[in-house]
Amino acid sequence: MLEPIKNNWQILLLVVVVLGATVALFAPQFGPQTAPGENVSEAQQGITNLQYGLDLAGGTRVRAPLVGYTATEVDFGGDQPDDVARAIADELENASASDITAVPAESAVDVTETSVTEAQFRAAMDASGYAYEDVRSGVTQETRDVAQRVIEDKIDETGLSGGTVQQVQSLTGEYFILVEVPGENRSSVTSLLEERGTVQIDIAYPTENGTAVEEEVLTQDDFAELGSAAQNDRGTGAYVPVTVRNTAPEGEQSPAHSFQQAVADRGFAAAYNSNQDRCDYSENPDDVSNPCLLLTVDGEVVNSFGMDPDLADSMASGSWATDGGFRLTTG
Repeated sequence: MLEPIKNNWQILLLVVVVLGATVALFAPQFGPQTAPGENVSEAQQGITNLQYGLDLAGGTRVRAPLVGYTATEVDFGGDQPDDVARAIADELENASASDITAVPAESAVDVTETSVTEAQFRAAMDASGYAYEDVRSGVTQETRDVAQRVIEDKIDETGLSGGTVQQVQSLTGEYFILVEVPGENRSSVTSLLEERGTVQIDIAYPTENGTAVEEEVLTQDDFAELGSAAQNDRGTGAYVPVTVRNTAPEGEQSPAHSFQQAVADRGFAAAYNSNQDRCDYSENPDDVSNPCLLLTVDGEVVNSFGMDPDLADSMASGSWATDGGFRLTTG
């Protein structure tokens, strides 16, 4: 009986080694070491103990829950996602359209405003008139993907080299964003994750006492589309394509019409008569010579823009708001 074992001892030894390696990788009792400020249960995330070559000594692992509710099997009735989001947001006192994501590809709508309860979301779905099957905890795949990209961009922008971001799912089906950043403490990483960027457009304009600013002529919910910066095809400089919503509930002025009026009131048409006229806010923010559009993110001006003469004229005449599209141009 021992003869086969003697003849094949090398194979048996290999099997033992492979089994041992499998246990070391997959058994929870061999969990990874905790990062500073992390407890054992937080460290034992994912189906394996592989650390993907990332040394977390002196670093941080944060598991961020994606909080929200999702209505499933939603009948959009042919409506555009933005219209659906606004209709549902109108039924919620504590949420705006930016807190609602309508995803036709998933036949789902989610809400990410943490103060909205499941009962409130159900009531809003019912009141909006969009038929749905059920409401569950959690968010859509699209929202998870966007959250992952946003966090990756934040890590890149802040120079946290070596950081990784991935989606993980618990055994109970909950989704989390798992962020691993070497060389950073837990509080700084958590603060970065909790930041929620807000975008608005202000108008800086000249007065006898220097630059004055009219704030929030456009806010985040007013944008139908805010594109990425691209190189201008006419000379130097760059531009950001923008589309402003030109629809509003009955009896109210649309964001496009309100913005058009603000631009006309601040004299853009008179200031920008040729392509040589420009915004000088970046060189002289306290005493601008022409009105400028300011792109403000989280209360900080990140760029300033002049206006094409034809665009300024169309706003002064009142014809622009029908379309609502324009370019924020620099240079």
